[in-house]
Amino acid sequence: RGDYTKAGDYLKKAGSGAEALYSRAMLAALQGDYAEAKTLFTDARAKGCRYADEALRMVERARQAPDGVRYIR
Repeated sequence: RGDYTKAGDYLKKAGSGAEALYSRAMLAALQGDYAEAKTLFTDARAKGCRYADEALRMVERARQAPDGVRYIR
Protein backbone atom coordinates (compact mmCIF):
# COMPACT_ATOMS: atom_id res chain seq x y z
CA ARG A 1 0.00 0.00 0.00
CA GLY A 2 1.14 3.47 -0.86
CA ASP A 3 3.99 2.34 -3.10
CA TYR A 4 3.33 4.73 -5.96
CA THR A 5 6.66 4.03 -7.64
CA LYS A 6 5.92 0.32 -7.91
CA ALA A 7 2.36 1.05 -9.06
CA GLY A 8 3.66 3.44 -11.72
CA ASP A 9 6.12 0.86 -13.00
CA TYR A 10 3.35 -1.73 -13.22
CA LEU A 11 0.97 0.65 -15.00
CA LYS A 12 3.59 1.54 -17.62
CA LYS A 13 3.22 -2.04 -18.83
CA ALA A 14 -0.59 -2.09 -18.69
CA GLY A 15 -1.21 -0.97 -22.26
CA SER A 16 -3.33 1.87 -23.58
CA GLY A 17 -6.86 0.65 -22.99
CA ALA A 18 -9.49 2.61 -21.11
CA GLU A 19 -8.88 0.78 -17.83
CA ALA A 20 -5.11 1.29 -18.00
CA LEU A 21 -5.57 5.01 -18.71
CA TYR A 22 -8.05 5.29 -15.86
CA SER A 23 -5.64 3.58 -13.48
CA ARG A 24 -2.76 5.83 -14.52
CA ALA A 25 -5.01 8.85 -14.06
CA MET A 26 -6.01 7.74 -10.59
CA LEU A 27 -2.36 7.29 -9.64
CA ALA A 28 -1.54 10.77 -10.97
CA ALA A 29 -4.41 12.24 -8.96
CA LEU A 30 -3.30 10.51 -5.78
CA GLN A 31 0.16 11.96 -6.32
CA GLY A 32 -1.31 15.44 -6.75
CA ASP A 33 -0.61 15.75 -10.50
CA TYR A 34 -4.10 16.93 -11.39
CA ALA A 35 -3.19 18.18 -14.87
CA GLU A 36 -1.91 14.73 -15.87
CA ALA A 37 -4.87 13.06 -14.19
CA LYS A 38 -7.30 15.25 -16.12
CA THR A 39 -5.59 14.41 -19.42
CA LEU A 40 -5.60 10.68 -18.71
CA PHE A 41 -9.21 10.62 -17.45
CA THR A 42 -10.26 12.50 -20.60
CA ASP A 43 -8.45 9.91 -22.74
CA ALA A 44 -10.04 7.07 -20.76
CA ARG A 45 -13.48 8.61 -21.27
CA ALA A 46 -12.83 8.83 -25.02
CA LYS A 47 -12.07 5.10 -25.01
CA GLY A 48 -15.33 4.29 -23.22
CA CYS A 49 -14.47 4.26 -19.52
CA ARG A 50 -17.78 4.83 -17.77
CA TYR A 51 -16.15 6.03 -14.54
CA ALA A 52 -14.09 8.80 -16.12
CA ASP A 53 -16.73 11.55 -15.94
CA GLU A 54 -17.11 11.23 -12.19
CA ALA A 55 -13.35 10.98 -11.78
CA LEU A 56 -12.91 14.22 -13.74
CA ARG A 57 -15.35 15.94 -11.37
CA MET A 58 -13.40 14.59 -8.40
CA VAL A 59 -10.11 15.86 -9.83
CA GLU A 60 -11.58 19.31 -10.35
CA ARG A 61 -12.82 19.41 -6.74
CA ALA A 62 -9.45 18.18 -5.50
CA ARG A 63 -7.60 20.72 -7.62
CA GLN A 64 -9.59 23.51 -6.02
CA ALA A 65 -9.37 22.19 -2.46
CA PRO A 66 -6.60 23.44 -0.17
CA ASP A 67 -5.71 19.89 0.87
CA GLY A 68 -6.46 18.36 -2.52
CA VAL A 69 -6.11 14.61 -2.27
CA ARG A 70 -8.65 14.15 0.52
CA TYR A 71 -11.39 14.27 -2.12
CA ILE A 72 -9.78 11.50 -4.16
CA ARG A 73 -9.18 8.97 -1.41
